[in-house]
Amino acid sequence: MEGNPGAVLPVTEKILRTGENQGFTAAALFRSQHRLAEIRRQTEQLLRNAVLVMPTAGGTWTREQVMADPIGTNSQMGLYTNHCNLLDLSAIAIPAGEADERLPFGITMFSLPKNEEITGDPSKPHCCHGRINRRQVYGSG
Repeated sequence: MEGNPGAVLPVTEKILRTGENQGFTAAALFRSQHRLAEIRRQTEQLLRNAVLVMPTAGGTWTREQVMADPIGTNSQMGLYTNHCNLLDLSAIAIPAGEADERLPFGITMFSLPKNEEITGDPSKPHCCHGRINRRQVYGSG
């Protein structure tokens, strides 16, 4: 970026430049990796033979709102899903009706990779007439 100003979008440059933070040291990385490993072990215990169900997105935004604050809106969009990759979870996002007229809503079901079959068959619909089929998702009536 230094040798080629304007080569990337300003928002991309802003994100990349966060790597210049003096607090991002090898020691901090080491501590963070160990903390993440600890959280992964806890997650494996909590999700043993279980599914975590969360909203797919932390809200809905217009294109204008995203353009005005691309980092903030994208962070909110991934509020309930960003952990999936860090924790090495399997996930399936499914439609779950509408939050409002012409405003879609969905849920994401997370599981451990070795138990991903308990999230259901992605080829079969989980929803019925815009409502969550609770029997299929939660296993009860």
